Amino acid sequence: MSKEKKQKTMYLHDTETIWTQDGELHLMNENNYLVMNIRNLYFDLDHIIYLTKKEFNKQVKQQNKRIKKES
Repeated sequence: MSKEKKQKTMYLHDTETIWTQDGELHLMNENNYLVMNIRNLYFDLDHIIYLTKKEFNKQVKQQNKRIKKES
């Protein structure tokens, strides 16, 4: 990303409302509102799931190390 173009980060910790309309997925919480094209999301799902599983497994491994260290 170039220095001239800064993108705003949106963090959706908890999703309060999810719905679809007109080919779009809508995710909303108290502070943010995200709209995604369902077709594009569908074709990205395999990569999203891969990255999610990879990060989750890393966090579980770290947590298990902490638990083992404390016991």
